[in-house]
Amino acid sequence: MEEFKKFPKGTIRRNHNFYGEAFIAAIIMLLGFQIASAERLTNRAGTLICEGQPAILFGTLLICFGAYILYYLFFKAESEELKLGDFHELDDFEESIDGYKTKFTVENTVTVAGTSCVPVFYYRLEIRFNQKLDLGLDIKQRDRVEHFLWLIGFTRFFDVHTMNHHFDSQYRVKCVNVELFKSIFDYGIVRMLEEFDRDYPPIRKKNGILRVTDTFVRYVEGPYSEDSRIFDPHRGKIEDLFRELIKIMRAIENSVSRLSLKGTDAQGSIEGA
Repeated sequence: MEEFKKFPKGTIRRNHNFYGEAFIAAIIMLLGFQIASAERLTNRAGTLICEGQPAILFGTLLICFGAYILYYLFFKAESEELKLGDFHELDDFEESIDGYKTKFTVENTVTVAGTSCVPVFYYRLEIRFNQKLDLGLDIKQRDRVEHFLWLIGFTRFFDVHTMNHHFDSQYRVKCVNVELFKSIFDYGIVRMLEEFDRDYPPIRKKNGILRVTDTFVRYVEGPYSEDSRIFDPHRGKIEDLFRELIKIMRAIENSVSRLSLKGTDAQGSIEGA
């Protein structure tokens, strides 16, 4: 669990945008100093706007404004970041959490914006089941297009229904054995997935896409711009997200075990008779 404790102090807000803003602040201060020392403020055409004490006051205000920007960039902003206990910028890792094999990666890619390609990244989280479900299962959260198609009824005929309206509207379910799926994914588990969809702790800000198969649970969130990783560190608790998903997975495995025990008991009763 050491990966959750990483806190890269002194490494935030130090890219070209940071120094660009600092440069602009310095220009504002120089402009203010020039106006205050000349005691004269003119526009681009050279027309006098004010002079004397008003010009000195305006120049002083510009100097103070530029100084505050520099102070905030170099000291205040970073100190505020360091006070936030939920700031966990993670590296890729694979480890066992509560008895489950987990994997976390930050996938870097590009997206097309007009005529250029902009670097972006996704958070990718994967947890493997301790026992395979053997349902031919594929549950996936719907994106906006899929959700719209479901609302107008275009895809309702092809999906498995659980009679939970919110779950069915947010998740697309495909499986080979529908009856077994409904036995395993009972009201309690469907309710847990519904609550996860309504109120889960995102890694950063955007809604992610959850997928459940026979062998793993995968959560992908993004895309985010590279600048946001430095200038807007996420506030989500990724450890809570892991544990929330593991709680759902454990409930699914317990449901499978209960069905197996019932099947064994029924078989034993038949043989005893």
